[in-house]
Amino acid sequence: MNKRIRLIIFLAVALFYLHSPVIFAEDTDEKKIDTVKDLPRKARLALFNSQNAVKENEFEKAAGFLQEYLREHPQGDHYIMRFHLGMYLSRLDRDKEALNNYGKAVELEPRYAQGWLNLGETAYQLEKYSQAADAILKGFRLSEDKRGHLLYYASAAYIMDRQPLKAVDLLEELISGKYGEPKMEWFRSLLSACMDSGEIARGNRATEKMIEQFPDNPDAWKLAFQFYAGSGDYRQAAVALTITGYLRPLAPDEQEQLGDMYNALGVPEQASSYYSESISDSSSARDFEKLASAYLAAYDYELALATLKRALDREPTVRLWALLGDLHYMDENYQDAYQAFENCIEMDRNYGRAHLMMGYCALETGMIDEAINRLNTASEFPEYRGTSLKLLKRAEAEKK
Repeated sequence: MNKRIRLIIFLAVALFYLHSPVIFAEDTDEKKIDTVKDLPRKARLALFNSQNAVKENEFEKAAGFLQEYLREHPQGDHYIMRFHLGMYLSRLDRDKEALNNYGKAVELEPRYAQGWLNLGETAYQLEKYSQAADAILKGFRLSEDKRGHLLYYASAAYIMDRQPLKAVDLLEELISGKYGEPKMEWFRSLLSACMDSGEIARGNRATEKMIEQFPDNPDAWKLAFQFYAGSGDYRQAAVALTITGYLRPLAPDEQEQLGDMYNALGVPEQASSYYSESISDSSSARDFEKLASAYLAAYDYELALATLKRALDREPTVRLWALLGDLHYMDENYQDAYQAFENCIEMDRNYGRAHLMMGYCALETGMIDEAINRLNTASEFPEYRGTSLKLLKRAEAEKK
């Protein structure tokens, strides 16, 4: 909502208050809040003149009438005058001055709900998020009409101020149903705030409530997946994303995410199924690596081999050649494994593991001198030195 539209709304609200008692939270025995008719005659005249100027879009002139009155009648300072002056200054993009006048308005009349709300909005525009949140919340509590979106805006300001725990408290109140039917955006903010504040148990309860509220909404299940995955509950995450797929087709990146979940759960057969669904003409080498790795983990050598060959034809990488080498090595096809690891070294001579595996393969095929050569090279890499030296002893023994 742009500033001009907001001002029109605020002016409409203000004009209502000019002719009606201002609403506050409860009827008590304390003095009722003032209305325009309670102002001194000169104050009413200044307001009248300022309103006529507003009708002509002369906000500078409108502000001037009130500023002149306040200068000449410091003893007549009043929340109504300050509130209207704040509105006019806001329209003139003088937000800091507007903020000061709204602050003075609620100082003079702390029960004035709209004053707190305007103060909160202006503070938010000035990125004073803590002040904005407190003011909007105060205005919400004072209003008889408990509009849920105000509580939501207060929680958003707390999130912007990096106070997620305060946001969690407000958002839990908001989704309780006291202020109307909960909205998806309220749950989204609540789950994000729970994650940021480490309130995982409260986030779990909110997720359950969201699913009860929106059982057939795929966005709700996708949001549940994101929360569960972020909190490390991969089993629940996999369930939530699977149900999302029942309610609407999963996008390729979602298929890949679901594959990741099953991979983390140690179910490579399911992981490979979803990785396979996610593969397309635009898939990267990394996508193929994940699919091939899942096939390897599931001991599906034929599909792993087909996947790797397809990927290498499109975009050869060191990782893909290494996976192919591992596949051939596990299948005891040492010559092809040796060639695959040699291709790794052609792309990256500093890939120490490829030297080590070539040494393994050369030993298995009886190429002792080649094995010794490769293992000596592998021993130059600290992480492979111990293994290389053990294999060199074996190679030297076999050479004798």
